[in-house]
Order: sequence, then structure tokens, then C-alpha cells
Amino acid sequence: MQNNQSIAKGTRAFATCVTATAMAIAAVSALDRGGTILDQMLMIALYVAICAGTHFILAFSNHPTAWFLWICCMLGTVFVHLTFLTHANIRAGEVRAQHSVQKTEIERQIKVANETLATIKSRPIAVVADVLASSHDWRQRPALRAELAEAKRAAVLRDDLILLSATATTAAVVASNDPVVTSIAYVTGSSATSITLVVSLFFAILLELMGALLWRTALRLPRQSGISNVANELQIAHDPIGELRTAVDSGECPATVSGIRKFMHCGQDKALAIRRALLASKKN
Repeated sequence: MQNNQSIAKGTRAFATCVTATAMAIAAVSALDRGGTILDQMLMIALYVAICAGTHFILAFSNHPTAWFLWICCMLGTVFVHLTFLTHANIRAGEVRAQHSVQKTEIERQIKVANETLATIKSRPIAVVADVLASSHDWRQRPALRAELAEAKRAAVLRDDLILLSATATTAAVVASNDPVVTSIAYVTGSSATSITLVVSLFFAILLELMGALLWRTALRLPRQSGISNVANELQIAHDPIGELRTAVDSGECPATVSGIRKFMHCGQDKALAIRRALLASKKN
């Protein structure tokens, strides 16, 4: 009985943990989908209620209507969990992209190029080239040639900035991809989006089935234990040796074979065996 109680407590604790996790996911999913605070609060209440239905309905009833409601709640909760897992994957991708070593290095190069470009004060190449071509003052021409060189360097830096910006974008996209999903997609030949959807769907269904099964088991264990205890009490109450011992002690039945035969309404052999068992229990 003690063992059954321990199992029941452990099952309830595990079920509570699973349900709390599922409801927390539902709440975060509602925050991701809601616009205003009121929308978010109402969606939290809706999602948590549907999640609770998935976990508890079958623990309370086996009616066909209960099964129909459970299937509906299951579908709704899986959708809720998919919403959370999708948004969580996007947030994780943004964090990975932010901390990408390659992207950080490219951003450093872009910063250096912008700082260098800010120090160049030359006019555009075409303007400087036209002035240089039309100028016949030998004193101005060296300065114009130097300005033209600076203008060309500025143009090169601008081209480098365009390439670096494109490279930074590519690095951010690559870094945002889940490496495990990318590897599975490469091996299986599927798209990363399909792999992510299938895995998310699997985890969502697994979590809900665990919650439903655990609560169905947890809420039935105490009832089964109670039935077992009642059965044990009834068995003890109808113990023939116990009844006979009480009758002998009270003087209602003499501790003889004939007395036992009359009291127990049994034959000679059985009465003799019961008397031996009675004497052995007194010695013990």
C-alpha cells in the first residue's frame, strides 16, 4: 500500500510538471500572437483552458463526447505549441546571428571603411576629372591629381562597403539557421523548414500525450488503492480464524473440535485443521 502511495505521489508530481510546462508554453504563445495587452490576456486564458482540457478531460470521463472534446483540445493545443516553437526558433536564430563571429568581423570592417570614408573630403571622380582636364594652370594640377586619387579611393571604399554589407547579410542568414536542422536537411535532402515543422509537431504531440496519460493514471491510482484497501479490510473482517479466536476468547465457542464444528459449520477434518491453526497462532 505504501508503495502504491509513493507511485501515486510521483505520478502526480510528474504530471504537474508536464502540465505546468505545457501551460507556460501556451501563455508565451499567446503573448507572441496577441496585439494589445487585453488580447494577450484573453488569449492566455483561452490557450491555457484548451491545454488543461487536453490533460484532464480523459482523466475525468470516458464518455464518447469526452473523447470528441479531447481530440478538439488536442488539435488546438498542438497548434498553440507550434506557434511557440516557431517563434522560439526565430528568436534563437536572431541570437545566433547576433553572436556570429563572421558577422562581427564583417561589421568591424564596415565600421573601419566608414570611418576612413568620412576622412575623405574629395569631390566625385567625374567632377574632379572634368576640372583636371580643363585646367591649364600647372600650379593647380598636382592638387587636382591628389584629389582625383582620393576620389578614386573613396569610390573603391564605397564598392567595398556594398560587398561587405551583402556578405554580412549572408553571414547573418547562415548563422541564424539551426545547425542540427541544417545537418538533418542536408542528409535527408529535405528543406530545413519541413524538418523544423515535423520536429515541432512531434514534440507538441508528445508533450500533450504525456500530460493526458499521466493525469489519467494519477487520478485513478488513489481510487484503485482505496478499492484495494476496502477489499483487504473485508478480507480481514471475514477471516474465519480471527472470528473463531474472538469467539473462543469470549467463551462463545469451546476450543474443541466439536465446538469448532458447530461454530464454523464444517466437517471433522476441517475443524481439526482449524483447531491446529488456532493453537499455532496462540503459541506465536
